[in-house]
Amino acid sequence: MAGGSAELRGVGGVPDPPDLFLLWCFEWQLSSWERAVTAIVPFGGLALAPGEVTARFGHHFHIDKIAGEHDLKGWPRGWSAYLMTRNDA
Repeated sequence: MAGGSAELRGVGGVPDPPDLFLLWCFEWQLSSWERAVTAIVPFGGLALAPGEVTARFGHHFHIDKIAGEHDLKGWPRGWSAYLMTRNDA
């Protein structure tokens, strides 16, 4: 994964420290066939892997997972909500 500044530029209206940011996302461990499909479809990459939020944003935010469901039947197979507090300038 690239450094945090690239990911932060992708987040509209990034808050200034110590403001809060709510992130709601699809989140589950993709199977091999899901990885293959998401690599070729134009809307691929909609789901984050477990731990990816921390890997991408952990050096800029204090992250608290506040809700989520995983191993759901059907699609999406999981989701999570994170409350993130900006911790740098």
